[in-house]
Amino acid sequence: MKYTGKKLDAYSKALSQLDACNVKLNQRVGEIVEIIYDSFGNKLRTWWFDNVELDGVGSIDPCIIQALMKNNDTDIFMEYESEGTIYKAIRTRRYDFSYSFPAKWLLWTDKQIKKFISDEIEKDKKEVKKEVEKDKALVKENDKLIEQALKKLTKKEIKALGLGI
Repeated sequence: MKYTGKKLDAYSKALSQLDACNVKLNQRVGEIVEIIYDSFGNKLRTWWFDNVELDGVGSIDPCIIQALMKNNDTDIFMEYESEGTIYKAIRTRRYDFSYSFPAKWLLWTDKQIKKFISDEIEKDKKEVKKEVEKDKALVKENDKLIEQALKKLTKKEIKALGLGI
């Protein structure tokens, strides 16, 4: 097939549009990464896609965008570097944001993303509180059983068990 100036010009324009779109996508990914970091109380130094070549940020994998447009669940994978030495884990019990986030977030507002993360953090806190209460109840029940068992033993039996009460 012979190429014409018109076809090459169209190709050149398409590449320019693709580059512009890629810049905007990378900007949005950066914004989302900032939201994730801020939500967990961390300071972001930098981020990059996991498919990056040396000394670059890389770019979003086109397959991810295609999957997103087909309503398939997929994640955008990347790596992060924190600012400073204090680092709080950026995950909840159901989601680990330390290496990826859902691609559908590209379509969400900042407010929706913040709310989602906040809700997940809150669910974790409630679950932990529930587990602590359950553990305390179990300890209390065990203490009661031990106390009842000790009442049934003689002082000699207690001493023989090494309890020395």
